[in-house]
Amino acid sequence: MSIEPQSLFHLSRPMTSAEMRLIRDRCGLTGGALAIMLRIGERTVRRWEMGHTEIPGPAAALLRLIK
Repeated sequence: MSIEPQSLFHLSRPMTSAEMRLIRDRCGLTGGALAIMLRIGERTVRRWEMGHTEIPGPAAALLRLIK
């Protein structure tokens, strides 16, 4: 199986706080559960969702894969 690089482009674009919240809600996760999954603090998840800090690329890519 071959994966074309252009098919992965959506994984590398910046993630908005609204997109992150939507993915979390669709997966039925609380902010705390998401923090545990990503091995980060719950406060970090809150900051991402409020748009106070940028969601790092690796975290955004992982979230897009689990949706």
